[in-house]
Amino acid sequence: MWRQVDALLDTALDATTEYTYNVKAYGAVGDVPLNPTAGQRASATDDTAAIQAAIDAAEAGGGGTVFFPEGGYKVAELVIDSAFVHVLGSSARLYQQAAQANIIRVLDTDDIRIEKISFYGVGGDGETSVTNDCGIRFQSTSGTPAIGDLNRCRVQDCDFHDFRFHGVMASYVDVLGVTNCHGFGIRDGFGHYG
Repeated sequence: MWRQVDALLDTALDATTEYTYNVKAYGAVGDVPLNPTAGQRASATDDTAAIQAAIDAAEAGGGGTVFFPEGGYKVAELVIDSAFVHVLGSSARLYQQAAQANIIRVLDTDDIRIEKISFYGVGGDGETSVTNDCGIRFQSTSGTPAIGDLNRCRVQDCDFHDFRFHGVMASYVDVLGVTNCHGFGIRDGFGHYG
């Protein structure tokens, strides 16, 4: 069954992601060094607005690939709420700006693919009350299961480090594939409810 879902997703995305939106062309700097100290991470450029602008452009264009060249990008929460967005990295690392935030939140949309990116949380104790401390969170804002919410989404070839909740969290999602992903130092790894 998953091969059929993957084939459908690939066909849908390939037909709509011919345009590439390079986050550096929108002003992202990507200056968090590999294995940063706390000071280096704190003093790095906040790339949230630039990356969100690239995502927004892809959504406005009906879909596309939001491309992250090699580098470390410090971000607050990024939001994807339109279909046919492909987030693709090439030795890219996304660093959580502060605890209690997700790096990417996908809201009420279908046909999203996120791949080849490493996600880094700020770490800390895995408190059971923390629910917005994920690498990627797929969420239906209806708060109840609804047929058609968040279909044909996929996370592939990603690593998740030091999150206090989940690497990938899915709430009220119909079809989500998570393949070849790894979690390190996170409370629950990959979660689903609803």
